[in-house]
Amino acid sequence: MTDAMHLCRHCDQPITDPKDAVLITQEAGNSGPGRNVWAHRQHANRTEPHPVAVRAHRRWAADGTFDRMLRAAQAKADAAGDVEWLVSVDSTVVRAHQHAAGARKGSCATRPSAGPGAV
Repeated sequence: MTDAMHLCRHCDQPITDPKDAVLITQEAGNSGPGRNVWAHRQHANRTEPHPVAVRAHRRWAADGTFDRMLRAAQAKADAAGDVEWLVSVDSTVVRAHQHAAGARKGSCATRPSAGPGAV
């Protein structure tokens, strides 16, 4: 490790002790040399998802494979009587802040009331 301080890939904390630094990979650069990726020794055994698995997951999510699997599992459990269907309704009201999109530009003053007793 050089004298320059490196950041841990997993916790983004600086690696101050050279004995604690582990080179976990070298990333290729688009133009010019790539960069070394460092981690604290305690984080060195953490792995990241394999690119092939990530591509398959994205493809299955996009083509509805996971939805079909969920529906099949639900149908099987429902046929066996293992599922109790319960519906919950939330009636929470959410209001936008006055500075949110669509709010009147300019002053924050309110308009005078047109109701009875207005001046």
